[in-house]
Amino acid sequence: MKKTALYGLAAMFALSFASCDNYKEPNPAPQTNPQESIFKASDVEVSGDLTTGVYDLTQLQADGESITVATVKAVAALPAGCTLAGSVEISADDFDTAFPVASIAEKVADEDAYNIVISPADLEEAYFNNISTSPDKKEIKVRVLAKTVVGKQEAIIGGPTNFAGPYTMTILPEMRRAYLYTPGNSNGWNQVASQPLSCYDGIHFSGYAVLDGEFKFSTEPDWNGINYGEGEEPGTLSTEGGNLSVTTGGLYWCTADLDKLEYTTYYVSTIGVIGDATPNGWGASTPLTTTDNLVWTGTVAFGATGDFKFRANDDWAVNLGGKLNDLGQGGDNIPSPGEGTYEVTLDLGKIPYSCTLVKK
Repeated sequence: MKKTALYGLAAMFALSFASCDNYKEPNPAPQTNPQESIFKASDVEVSGDLTTGVYDLTQLQADGESITVATVKAVAALPAGCTLAGSVEISADDFDTAFPVASIAEKVADEDAYNIVISPADLEEAYFNNISTSPDKKEIKVRVLAKTVVGKQEAIIGGPTNFAGPYTMTILPEMRRAYLYTPGNSNGWNQVASQPLSCYDGIHFSGYAVLDGEFKFSTEPDWNGINYGEGEEPGTLSTEGGNLSVTTGGLYWCTADLDKLEYTTYYVSTIGVIGDATPNGWGASTPLTTTDNLVWTGTVAFGATGDFKFRANDDWAVNLGGKLNDLGQGGDNIPSPGEGTYEVTLDLGKIPYSCTLVKK
Protein backbone atom coordinates (compact mmCIF):
# COMPACT_ATOMS: atom_id res chain seq x y z
CA MET A 1 0.00 0.00 0.00
CA LYS A 2 1.48 3.37 -0.99
CA LYS A 3 0.53 6.90 0.13
CA THR A 4 2.01 9.84 -1.68
CA ALA A 5 1.98 13.63 -1.67
CA LEU A 6 -0.15 15.65 -4.13
CA TYR A 7 1.78 17.48 -6.84
CA GLY A 8 0.86 20.75 -8.49
CA LEU A 9 -2.56 21.20 -6.90
CA ALA A 10 -2.20 24.85 -5.84
CA ALA A 11 -0.50 27.87 -7.34
CA MET A 12 0.50 30.97 -5.40
CA PHE A 13 -0.13 34.36 -6.89
CA ALA A 14 1.42 37.71 -5.85
CA LEU A 15 -0.07 41.03 -6.86
CA SER A 16 1.92 44.28 -6.83
CA PHE A 17 0.64 47.77 -7.46
CA ALA A 18 2.55 50.90 -8.40
CA SER A 19 2.23 53.63 -5.76
CA CYS A 20 0.04 56.59 -6.59
CA ASP A 21 -0.45 59.76 -4.56
CA ASN A 22 -4.15 59.90 -5.39
CA TYR A 23 -4.83 56.21 -4.85
CA LYS A 24 -8.03 55.51 -2.96
CA GLU A 25 -9.22 52.20 -1.56
CA PRO A 26 -11.99 50.86 -3.78
CA ASN A 27 -15.42 51.21 -2.32
CA PRO A 28 -16.71 48.74 -1.59
CA ALA A 29 -13.51 46.76 -0.80
CA PRO A 30 -12.74 43.88 -3.21
CA GLN A 31 -14.35 40.60 -2.20
CA THR A 32 -12.06 37.72 -1.26
CA ASN A 33 -12.84 34.00 -1.24
CA PRO A 34 -10.64 31.83 0.96
CA GLN A 35 -9.37 28.70 -0.89
CA GLU A 36 -11.37 25.63 -0.06
CA SER A 37 -9.54 22.69 1.46
CA ILE A 38 -8.16 20.26 -1.11
CA PHE A 39 -8.05 16.47 -1.23
CA LYS A 40 -4.81 15.42 0.45
CA ALA A 41 -2.45 12.88 -1.04
CA SER A 42 -2.33 11.08 2.29
CA ASP A 43 -5.95 10.17 1.61
CA VAL A 44 -4.96 8.08 -1.44
CA GLU A 45 -3.65 4.51 -1.56
CA VAL A 46 -2.35 2.59 -4.59
CA SER A 47 -2.07 -1.20 -4.61
CA GLY A 48 -1.50 -3.88 -7.24
CA ASP A 49 -0.65 -7.57 -7.67
CA LEU A 50 0.22 -9.04 -11.08
CA THR A 51 2.04 -12.14 -9.84
CA THR A 52 -0.83 -14.61 -10.25
CA GLY A 53 0.25 -16.86 -13.12
CA VAL A 54 1.02 -16.10 -16.76
CA TYR A 55 -0.97 -13.50 -18.67
CA ASP A 56 -1.72 -15.19 -22.02
CA LEU A 57 -2.35 -12.09 -24.13
CA THR A 58 -3.73 -14.02 -27.10
CA GLN A 59 -6.28 -15.85 -24.96
CA LEU A 60 -7.23 -12.71 -23.04
CA GLN A 61 -7.93 -10.93 -26.33
CA ALA A 62 -10.00 -13.87 -27.59
CA ASP A 63 -12.01 -13.85 -24.34
CA GLY A 64 -12.50 -10.07 -24.45
CA GLU A 65 -10.90 -9.63 -21.03
CA SER A 66 -8.83 -6.75 -19.71
CA ILE A 67 -6.01 -6.56 -17.15
CA THR A 68 -6.33 -4.68 -13.86
CA VAL A 69 -2.88 -3.26 -13.17
CA ALA A 70 -3.62 -1.50 -9.86
CA THR A 71 -6.33 -0.01 -7.70
CA VAL A 72 -6.27 3.66 -6.66
CA LYS A 73 -8.37 4.13 -3.54
CA ALA A 74 -9.50 7.18 -1.58
CA VAL A 75 -9.34 6.43 2.15
CA ALA A 76 -11.22 9.68 2.79
CA ALA A 77 -14.28 10.92 0.93
CA LEU A 78 -13.52 12.27 -2.52
CA PRO A 79 -14.49 15.92 -3.07
CA ALA A 80 -17.55 16.46 -5.23
CA GLY A 81 -16.76 16.01 -8.91
CA CYS A 82 -13.36 14.41 -8.25
CA THR A 83 -12.39 10.96 -9.56
CA LEU A 84 -9.21 8.92 -9.59
CA ALA A 85 -7.17 7.63 -12.52
CA GLY A 86 -3.67 6.44 -13.42
CA SER A 87 -0.98 6.29 -16.11
CA VAL A 88 0.75 2.95 -16.84
CA GLU A 89 4.29 2.23 -18.02
CA ILE A 90 6.12 -1.05 -18.72
CA SER A 91 9.80 -1.97 -18.79
CA ALA A 92 12.09 -4.97 -19.18
CA ASP A 93 15.07 -3.38 -17.42
CA ASP A 94 13.79 -1.96 -14.11
CA PHE A 95 12.80 1.25 -15.89
CA ASP A 96 16.13 2.30 -17.28
CA THR A 97 13.78 2.62 -20.24
CA ALA A 98 10.01 2.89 -19.89
CA PHE A 99 7.14 2.71 -22.37
CA PRO A 100 3.55 3.92 -21.89
CA VAL A 101 0.48 1.72 -22.21
CA ALA A 102 -2.98 3.27 -22.68
CA SER A 103 -5.20 2.79 -19.64
CA ILE A 104 -8.64 3.61 -18.33
CA ALA A 105 -10.05 3.97 -14.80
CA GLU A 106 -13.06 1.83 -13.90
CA LYS A 107 -15.11 2.69 -10.81
CA VAL A 108 -15.24 0.04 -8.11
CA ALA A 109 -18.85 -0.43 -7.06
CA ASP A 110 -19.83 1.15 -3.70
CA GLU A 111 -16.30 2.42 -3.03
CA ASP A 112 -14.26 5.55 -3.65
CA ALA A 113 -11.83 3.38 -5.62
CA TYR A 114 -10.90 2.95 -9.27
CA ASN A 115 -9.24 0.01 -11.02
CA ILE A 116 -6.55 1.06 -13.49
CA VAL A 117 -7.19 -1.20 -16.47
CA ILE A 118 -5.27 -1.92 -19.69
CA SER A 119 -6.24 -4.01 -22.69
CA PRO A 120 -4.08 -7.04 -23.58
CA ALA A 121 -3.93 -5.74 -27.18
CA ASP A 122 -2.46 -2.38 -26.06
CA LEU A 123 0.01 -4.14 -23.76
CA GLU A 124 1.08 -6.48 -26.53
CA GLU A 125 1.53 -3.61 -29.00
CA ALA A 126 3.72 -1.68 -26.56
CA TYR A 127 5.70 -4.85 -25.83
CA PHE A 128 6.31 -5.77 -29.49
CA ASN A 129 7.11 -2.21 -30.54
CA ASN A 130 9.55 -1.47 -27.73
CA ILE A 131 10.78 -4.56 -25.86
CA SER A 132 10.79 -7.75 -27.94
CA THR A 133 9.17 -9.51 -30.90
CA SER A 134 9.78 -12.95 -29.39
CA PRO A 135 6.67 -15.05 -28.71
CA ASP A 136 8.29 -16.62 -25.63
CA LYS A 137 7.11 -15.95 -22.08
CA LYS A 138 8.68 -12.82 -20.66
CA GLU A 139 8.80 -11.20 -17.23
CA ILE A 140 8.25 -7.46 -17.36
CA LYS A 141 7.81 -4.65 -14.84
CA VAL A 142 4.73 -2.43 -14.58
CA ARG A 143 4.30 0.82 -12.67
CA VAL A 144 1.43 3.27 -12.17
CA LEU A 145 1.35 7.03 -11.74
CA ALA A 146 -1.85 7.86 -9.83
CA LYS A 147 -3.90 10.98 -10.60
CA THR A 148 -6.93 12.93 -9.48
CA VAL A 149 -9.35 14.10 -12.15
CA VAL A 150 -11.80 17.00 -11.98
CA GLY A 151 -13.61 17.48 -15.27
CA LYS A 152 -10.90 17.57 -17.94
CA GLN A 153 -8.15 18.54 -15.52
CA GLU A 154 -5.75 15.98 -14.06
CA ALA A 155 -3.34 16.35 -11.15
CA ILE A 156 -0.54 13.87 -10.57
CA ILE A 157 -0.42 12.39 -7.09
CA GLY A 158 3.04 12.62 -5.59
CA GLY A 159 4.93 14.17 -8.48
CA PRO A 160 5.80 13.04 -12.03
CA THR A 161 8.35 10.46 -10.85
CA ASN A 162 6.50 9.08 -7.86
CA PHE A 163 5.18 5.84 -9.38
CA ALA A 164 3.46 3.05 -7.49
CA GLY A 165 5.16 -0.28 -8.01
CA PRO A 166 6.94 -1.59 -9.84
CA TYR A 167 4.81 -4.71 -10.11
CA THR A 168 6.16 -7.84 -11.81
CA MET A 169 4.08 -9.77 -14.33
CA THR A 170 4.78 -12.61 -16.77
CA ILE A 171 3.22 -12.31 -20.21
CA LEU A 172 2.85 -14.75 -23.08
CA PRO A 173 2.49 -12.72 -26.31
CA GLU A 174 1.01 -13.99 -29.52
CA MET A 175 3.02 -15.64 -32.27
CA ARG A 176 3.64 -12.61 -34.46
CA ARG A 177 5.76 -12.83 -37.57
CA ALA A 178 8.36 -10.27 -38.49
CA TYR A 179 9.34 -9.88 -42.13
CA LEU A 180 12.51 -9.14 -44.09
CA TYR A 181 11.77 -8.15 -47.68
CA THR A 182 13.98 -8.95 -50.69
CA PRO A 183 13.78 -6.07 -53.21
CA GLY A 184 16.03 -6.53 -56.22
CA ASN A 185 16.32 -7.12 -59.97
CA SER A 186 13.77 -9.95 -59.91
CA ASN A 187 10.92 -7.73 -58.66
CA GLY A 188 11.83 -4.25 -59.90
CA TRP A 189 13.34 -3.29 -56.53
CA ASN A 190 9.85 -3.35 -55.04
CA GLN A 191 9.56 -4.70 -51.49
CA VAL A 192 5.85 -5.46 -51.78
CA ALA A 193 6.43 -7.48 -54.96
CA SER A 194 9.28 -9.44 -53.37
CA GLN A 195 9.12 -12.68 -51.37
CA PRO A 196 9.89 -11.87 -47.71
CA LEU A 197 11.76 -13.96 -45.21
CA SER A 198 10.06 -14.31 -41.82
CA CYS A 199 10.60 -15.24 -38.19
CA TYR A 200 9.05 -14.82 -34.77
CA ASP A 201 11.95 -13.27 -32.86
CA GLY A 202 12.82 -10.43 -35.22
CA ILE A 203 16.38 -11.75 -35.58
CA HIS A 204 16.64 -15.16 -37.28
CA PHE A 205 14.88 -14.81 -40.65
CA SER A 206 14.46 -17.49 -43.31
CA GLY A 207 12.38 -18.15 -46.38
CA TYR A 208 12.14 -18.70 -50.13
CA ALA A 209 12.81 -15.83 -52.52
CA VAL A 210 13.11 -15.54 -56.28
CA LEU A 211 16.39 -13.71 -56.92
CA ASP A 212 18.20 -12.65 -60.08
CA GLY A 213 21.48 -10.80 -59.69
CA GLU A 214 21.46 -7.92 -57.18
CA PHE A 215 19.10 -7.50 -54.23
CA LYS A 216 18.90 -6.24 -50.64
CA PHE A 217 17.17 -7.12 -47.40
CA SER A 218 14.68 -4.54 -46.08
CA THR A 219 12.88 -4.49 -42.73
CA GLU A 220 9.91 -2.49 -44.10
CA PRO A 221 7.74 -2.82 -47.24
CA ASP A 222 9.42 0.35 -48.54
CA TRP A 223 12.80 2.10 -48.20
CA ASN A 224 11.97 3.74 -44.85
CA GLY A 225 13.21 0.87 -42.67
CA ILE A 226 16.67 -0.64 -42.26
CA ASN A 227 18.19 -1.83 -45.54
CA TYR A 228 21.00 -4.39 -45.54
CA GLY A 229 23.64 -4.86 -48.21
CA GLU A 230 26.94 -6.71 -48.44
CA GLY A 231 29.35 -6.49 -45.51
CA GLU A 232 33.12 -6.38 -45.69
CA GLU A 233 33.36 -10.20 -45.69
CA PRO A 234 31.40 -12.63 -47.90
CA GLY A 235 28.20 -13.77 -46.16
CA THR A 236 28.03 -10.72 -43.90
CA LEU A 237 25.57 -7.82 -43.88
CA SER A 238 25.99 -4.09 -43.50
CA THR A 239 23.63 -1.11 -43.59
CA GLU A 240 26.28 0.79 -45.53
CA GLY A 241 27.39 -1.88 -48.00
CA GLY A 242 26.62 -2.37 -51.68
CA ASN A 243 23.92 -4.67 -53.03
CA LEU A 244 23.87 -8.37 -52.26
CA SER A 245 23.94 -10.66 -55.31
CA VAL A 246 23.52 -14.19 -56.65
CA THR A 247 25.13 -15.55 -59.82
CA THR A 248 22.17 -17.66 -61.04
CA GLY A 249 18.60 -16.46 -61.32
CA GLY A 250 15.94 -18.63 -59.69
CA LEU A 251 14.54 -19.79 -56.37
CA TYR A 252 16.66 -19.52 -53.23
CA TRP A 253 16.29 -20.55 -49.61
CA CYS A 254 17.66 -17.56 -47.72
CA THR A 255 18.60 -16.99 -44.09
CA ALA A 256 19.59 -13.79 -42.29
CA ASP A 257 20.77 -13.28 -38.71
CA LEU A 258 20.36 -9.59 -37.84
CA ASP A 259 22.28 -9.96 -34.57
CA LYS A 260 25.36 -11.50 -36.14
CA LEU A 261 24.80 -9.65 -39.44
CA GLU A 262 25.20 -12.85 -41.44
CA TYR A 263 23.20 -14.35 -44.31
CA THR A 264 23.10 -17.36 -46.64
CA THR A 265 21.51 -18.11 -50.02
CA TYR A 266 20.88 -21.70 -51.15
CA TYR A 267 19.90 -22.24 -54.78
CA VAL A 268 16.87 -24.54 -55.19
CA SER A 269 16.72 -26.34 -58.54
CA THR A 270 14.25 -29.12 -57.64
CA ILE A 271 11.53 -29.82 -55.07
CA GLY A 272 9.98 -33.23 -54.49
CA VAL A 273 7.74 -35.24 -52.18
CA ILE A 274 9.41 -37.96 -50.11
CA GLY A 275 8.36 -40.38 -47.37
CA ASP A 276 7.02 -43.86 -46.65
CA ALA A 277 3.58 -42.66 -47.76
CA THR A 278 4.97 -42.04 -51.28
CA PRO A 279 5.95 -44.50 -54.07
CA ASN A 280 9.73 -44.25 -53.46
CA GLY A 281 9.62 -44.29 -49.66
CA TRP A 282 12.27 -42.30 -47.83
CA GLY A 283 14.88 -43.26 -50.41
CA ALA A 284 13.96 -40.94 -53.28
CA SER A 285 11.70 -38.01 -54.03
CA THR A 286 8.73 -37.84 -56.37
CA PRO A 287 9.46 -34.63 -58.31
CA LEU A 288 7.19 -31.61 -58.59
CA THR A 289 7.36 -29.06 -61.43
CA THR A 290 7.00 -25.27 -61.59
CA THR A 291 6.62 -22.47 -64.10
CA ASP A 292 7.34 -19.53 -61.78
CA ASN A 293 9.56 -21.04 -59.03
CA LEU A 294 6.88 -20.31 -56.41
CA VAL A 295 4.03 -22.77 -57.09
CA TRP A 296 5.10 -26.41 -57.50
CA THR A 297 2.69 -29.12 -58.64
CA GLY A 298 2.65 -32.82 -59.35
CA THR A 299 0.66 -36.04 -59.16
CA VAL A 300 1.57 -38.36 -56.29
CA ALA A 301 0.17 -41.77 -55.34
CA PHE A 302 -0.07 -41.91 -51.54
CA GLY A 303 -0.39 -45.06 -49.48
CA ALA A 304 -3.03 -45.63 -46.83
CA THR A 305 -0.50 -45.06 -44.06
CA GLY A 306 2.87 -43.44 -43.52
CA ASP A 307 4.21 -39.89 -43.67
CA PHE A 308 5.77 -37.51 -46.16
CA LYS A 309 7.66 -34.22 -46.46
CA PHE A 310 8.90 -31.82 -49.12
CA ARG A 311 12.61 -31.41 -49.79
CA ALA A 312 14.82 -29.41 -52.14
CA ASN A 313 17.59 -30.65 -54.42
CA ASP A 314 17.06 -34.30 -53.33
CA ASP A 315 18.79 -33.39 -50.07
CA TRP A 316 17.76 -32.71 -46.47
CA ALA A 317 19.44 -29.32 -46.08
CA VAL A 318 16.15 -27.60 -46.95
CA ASN A 319 12.93 -29.49 -46.23
CA LEU A 320 9.38 -28.54 -45.29
CA GLY A 321 7.02 -30.24 -42.87
CA GLY A 322 4.39 -29.54 -40.25
CA LYS A 323 0.77 -28.61 -41.02
CA LEU A 324 -0.39 -28.42 -44.62
CA ASN A 325 -1.54 -24.82 -44.07
CA ASP A 326 1.61 -23.79 -42.17
CA LEU A 327 4.71 -25.55 -43.49
CA GLY A 328 8.09 -24.78 -41.97
CA GLN A 329 11.75 -25.63 -42.46
CA GLY A 330 12.54 -28.93 -40.72
CA GLY A 331 8.92 -29.34 -39.60
CA ASP A 332 7.30 -32.59 -38.49
CA ASN A 333 6.43 -35.38 -40.90
CA ILE A 334 3.03 -34.97 -42.55
CA PRO A 335 0.57 -37.92 -42.28
CA SER A 336 -0.69 -39.52 -45.48
CA PRO A 337 -4.00 -38.06 -46.70
CA GLY A 338 -5.19 -41.61 -47.36
CA GLU A 339 -4.71 -44.10 -50.13
CA GLY A 340 -5.13 -42.71 -53.61
CA THR A 341 -3.67 -40.47 -56.30
CA TYR A 342 -3.58 -36.76 -55.48
CA GLU A 343 -2.81 -33.54 -57.29
CA VAL A 344 -0.24 -31.85 -55.05
CA THR A 345 0.16 -28.05 -55.07
CA LEU A 346 2.91 -26.51 -52.96
CA ASP A 347 2.64 -22.71 -52.64
CA LEU A 348 5.87 -20.90 -51.69
CA GLY A 349 4.62 -17.50 -52.82
CA LYS A 350 2.74 -16.66 -49.62
CA ILE A 351 3.63 -16.93 -45.93
CA PRO A 352 2.84 -19.28 -44.30
CA TYR A 353 3.84 -21.80 -46.95
CA SER A 354 1.04 -24.25 -47.71
CA CYS A 355 0.04 -27.34 -49.67
CA THR A 356 -3.27 -28.55 -51.05
CA LEU A 357 -4.02 -32.19 -51.90
CA VAL A 358 -6.87 -32.92 -54.30
CA LYS A 359 -7.77 -36.56 -54.78
CA LYS A 360 -8.15 -37.55 -58.45
